[in-house]
Amino acid sequence: MKKVVGLLALVFGLALVQPVQAAENQTIAIIDSAIDSSKFTNVVYEVCFTLNTCPNGKTLVDSNGSYSFSEGKGTASVNDFTIKGADHGYNMAKIATVTNPNIKIVFIRISDEKVYDTFSMIRNDGGSMSRALAWVSANSSKLNIKAVSISQSRSNFPVGTCPTDTLFESSVATLKSNNVATFVATGNDSKKNHIGFPACVKGVYSVASATADGIVVKDSNINDTTSIVSRVCANFIGTACLKVQDYRGNMTAMSGTSVATVVAASLAVTKIKNESWDVFVGSLPKAGKYPSLLN
Repeated sequence: MKKVVGLLALVFGLALVQPVQAAENQTIAIIDSAIDSSKFTNVVYEVCFTLNTCPNGKTLVDSNGSYSFSEGKGTASVNDFTIKGADHGYNMAKIATVTNPNIKIVFIRISDEKVYDTFSMIRNDGGSMSRALAWVSANSSKLNIKAVSISQSRSNFPVGTCPTDTLFESSVATLKSNNVATFVATGNDSKKNHIGFPACVKGVYSVASATADGIVVKDSNINDTTSIVSRVCANFIGTACLKVQDYRGNMTAMSGTSVATVVAASLAVTKIKNESWDVFVGSLPKAGKYPSLLN
């Protein structure tokens, strides 16, 4: 478990006027369920890592066994967006573009279709997420990725521990050495002394969710190693969400640490200048209890 003195926290909000930066400095990777890139002009590349169902997936083998892999236009899509959880990735990308209209997205799909009887498509086999982050680590420079957003979490492990995943851990370290931040959701289990995996991994920026005034929401996991608290909605008035258009075209209120994480990543790439991510997060001014970045 990573050791942090005190609680570093960051409250992100929306502003209509974004700082002027070159568009190539506002590219993030989103690792999530799936996306229909035909509905986004901001998606610049797509990749898929699953066990079985990547579109036109090649069968590859590594030390953990075989898996499906595809990259290029359309490879992060899914045949049936009515599958429970399939549109989670679409929603994350939508939130990113509402938060930051200038954002460029590299989207990596990590969820299989109709493989797990007891889980929605938002779940993944674990290895796919690690392979996805390893791919980002290997390609971040080529695609000019500045930050990674991972809205995945599980907390079924003992308090005070963090599961070991050497591939994920080494990828986080390599990305950080290249000044690429990895933002990960802490989870929505209402735990106040325990954050999920992979948010607990050393070197990531773990993201809890907060209201517009920086108060951590009831359902958000948090502990004394949490790096960041971020607004739970793309748009905020007081403590209420404004609705965002989902995959089916319905205006829907979206919240939780999943949203908080992609909001944090999408806004952070507009704010960081030439400093390291640790310096950037550590130098944020405080507003109330937490260091804040409101505009």
